[in-house]
Amino acid sequence: MSVVREAIVAKMNAVPGIGKVNAYQRYADEMRDLVAMYVSEGVLLGWFVSRVGVVELTAKNRMTIEKSKWLISGFMAINDANASELVFNDLLDLIRDEFRTEQLEEAPGRIIYRDDIGKQTGIAIDDVVPALFAGVLCHFVKCTLITKQLLRYAPQNF
Repeated sequence: MSVVREAIVAKMNAVPGIGKVNAYQRYADEMRDLVAMYVSEGVLLGWFVSRVGVVELTAKNRMTIEKSKWLISGFMAINDANASELVFNDLLDLIRDEFRTEQLEEAPGRIIYRDDIGKQTGIAIDDVVPALFAGVLCHFVKCTLITKQLLRYAPQNF
């Protein structure tokens, strides 16, 4: 697993009540097996992280910047009696808070959770809709995250 993916999963897991966070989209042949991959404390509440784009940009001093776009998908079983929509939205705010903390110093290997000045910082919530997951009606969210990582590169011998 990439260092950036590991860091995203670790930040997600630091959020209280987050449920199950998977480093990739899980699949199963049997519906009950799929549900088991995403149930936490008796509630269907899960997340998966997918890298959906990457570009390498030139930098100075034998460095490059790896800029990645991540899709973070999550869902929680709808429970109207417990106002689950409000619970889910509170959870989304906690996730946004976790990724809002900035590491301003750009150093080799450090992961930056923002694009550039005036552009996306932290997690963006792109879409929250009801959806079926493993036969269960859920709140479903798609979030995006832009990360940058400064990398050293070795000289090319031509």
